[in-house]
Amino acid sequence: MKKFLLFIAFITVTALNSQSFSVFHIQVEKGGEQALLKLFDDTFGDKEFKSGGVQIESIHVGDIDGYASHRIAFIGDPSNWGTVDEWEPNEFQLFWSRAQDHFEWKRSVSGNFLSYDGGAISEYNYYQIYEIDVDDPAAFKSAHDKIVKQLSDSREGRPVALGDFSIGGNGASHWVGVGAKNWQDLMIQKSKNESYSKEWQAYYNNRGKVESLRNYTFYVVKRYGDL
Repeated sequence: MKKFLLFIAFITVTALNSQSFSVFHIQVEKGGEQALLKLFDDTFGDKEFKSGGVQIESIHVGDIDGYASHRIAFIGDPSNWGTVDEWEPNEFQLFWSRAQDHFEWKRSVSGNFLSYDGGAISEYNYYQIYEIDVDDPAAFKSAHDKIVKQLSDSREGRPVALGDFSIGGNGASHWVGVGAKNWQDLMIQKSKNESYSKEWQAYYNNRGKVESLRNYTFYVVKRYGDL
């Protein structure tokens, strides 16, 4: 519980291109997703957030398949974080104690959104995450922002985010998130991107040294708040 509250203190969102997050990777017990969602519904379903919110995400395919089955993502502005209505005494502690009966802790990370382009997070339910170690953050961000702009017409509003890890990361310094409607939509977008060979070559030439560490997808099972 103390570990959870420590990470909550670092949740930050001021705008989509300058927000931060805390994400908890968990392994939900077999058949436990519905029970976990019921607890979240009962706790957050009728609450209005001052900013941001909470997402329950189910990991689909990728490098951490089998390591964690779900992610719990908290997003909000630390100067305006939390729910509008105050919690009843011990309400959150009771919820979290019950929630932990349905999963095993695996990994916790916190960090910032450095740039964001595209539609609202809530408009897309499928995301691919690239966790990377960047040697030159300034060069990487410049190259990233340029290729995102160049592919804007092809993406048709699908979101792309760049962020860093300020806590945790397990060797990764940054992450890139790409949104889509579903797995099929993501794969179609990847195919369309192949036609931008010159733009991608310039991106790889200018971004500096980058080591790819993890690459996986998830879909959003449930959202609470304004994301």
